[in-house]
Amino acid sequence: MLISTIGRIFSIGAGAILLLNATPAGAEAVSIIGDDSSEFQFSVDGAHRTRFENLLHDGSKGRLFALRTNLHPQLRYGNITLGGELMDSRAYSPDFAYPFGYPQNGQFNNTVEPIQYYLGAKFDNVFVDGLDVTLKGGRFTLDLGSGRHFGRNHFRNTVESFRGGQLLFERGDQSLLLFFVNPLQITNDGSLSRLSVIDGQPTVRFVGQRGQEMDSPNTDLDIFGAHYQRADAIGDVNAEAYLYVLKGPRAPVLPGAPATERLARYTTGVRIWRNPAPGAFDFEIEATPQFNQHPQGIGYYGHAEAGYSLNSALNARISFLFDIASGNGKFLPRQCTPMPPFYQSDCLSYPDQRGSARFTPLFGRLSDDFGPTGLYRANNPFGGGSRFGDVPGRSDIVSPAVRFEAALSGDFALQATARAFWREDPTQTVLTSPASIDVTSLSKNVGYQIDARSTFDFLDEHVQLEFGGAIFFWGDELDDLYAPLSPAASGITSRKYIYTSITVKM
Repeated sequence: MLISTIGRIFSIGAGAILLLNATPAGAEAVSIIGDDSSEFQFSVDGAHRTRFENLLHDGSKGRLFALRTNLHPQLRYGNITLGGELMDSRAYSPDFAYPFGYPQNGQFNNTVEPIQYYLGAKFDNVFVDGLDVTLKGGRFTLDLGSGRHFGRNHFRNTVESFRGGQLLFERGDQSLLLFFVNPLQITNDGSLSRLSVIDGQPTVRFVGQRGQEMDSPNTDLDIFGAHYQRADAIGDVNAEAYLYVLKGPRAPVLPGAPATERLARYTTGVRIWRNPAPGAFDFEIEATPQFNQHPQGIGYYGHAEAGYSLNSALNARISFLFDIASGNGKFLPRQCTPMPPFYQSDCLSYPDQRGSARFTPLFGRLSDDFGPTGLYRANNPFGGGSRFGDVPGRSDIVSPAVRFEAALSGDFALQATARAFWREDPTQTVLTSPASIDVTSLSKNVGYQIDARSTFDFLDEHVQLEFGGAIFFWGDELDDLYAPLSPAASGITSRKYIYTSITVKM
């Protein structure tokens, strides 16, 4: 209780401190001691964000206040850097409660957590002139390349972090990052409720406040990575290549089945892109094959984008995007297992994984490509951790989109995107009894989404207002696959979501 109270004071007080200490430095760190030419430097940066979210389904709704505050101090002495980042993330909602309410899970709550603490050392002109090597160890965030596979969350209320070490080689326009890490498991520090049955009706009762718990490393999952990048590799075209190896325990096929040997997944890829410029065409292509040890097979993800920027005061850009993710093999119904009564179905079919594979997302962020996350993606019409009715991401999709962006005087920006979703292989989503549906006639049409956001910057970009929202129109897939599990699915046609936020930056 004491730590929770201190966290509330930190979340509110830090936001006030950031506002009072705003300087013309914008989003850059504020130097407390020393400057760029000093041997000894101490700097700090941070931000506080308050966001209100409102989610509407046909016949249901959800409201949420999400608060996030972070402070990131760094101490430098010569080529030695000692840094850390303290973040407080918490959410409040009158409409949801644990365990069926998302505001109390790790996507929204992680109170007073040191998401970074690291020690780094840089060595100049190692082996050859111009080759700089930087060692870094501790706990840190990863934001690599496009951020689609390892990216620091911008929209979500909590941030993924990792414990381990990294080695960075830099020479001219080239860089190579090698790292070995374990992901940190975000601990839910929110309110604790229990689901009880009172007079024959399921009832959620609030029974107290969870104590403060620090995140713990997932030592069962080892991640090895190599990321190479070169600016202007061919003319003004940039390029990068990467390899990520995830080694962890074998996931059981059926509940209760024991984990046996440790198995690996290899994710490799290349990306080339030309940065947008006024009056010019730009593009981006990223191809990511994934090799699975179990189930054996190859999954893949691809992103392509082509855009054109107008040479005008509007700074407008229009682009066409395409995403695809799938894999070889099929998920075929194999075994029927008894289900809890609230699924309104006799059994659940588990897929036959022998010889099957599909692309499995890593630790990337979705908001850049697929619109808002937050309550919009965390909640669905059926509650709980169910995937029924979830807005799709980088798994088993074919998704074209068109996007419009504009910026005025650097203080106002607008982005709007229209996107369609189809299943690349609809048999991979079979979650119901084999007798309930005909897998040969499954619909591939998941739905259509329109999302938009606008930002307004004030006081030299120290204060930012943001407004946005999204609407998702369900396709035929919801009825074809999920209606046998929940008759409520047949009455759902769309999901509507709006949000507004204010961010104060140091």
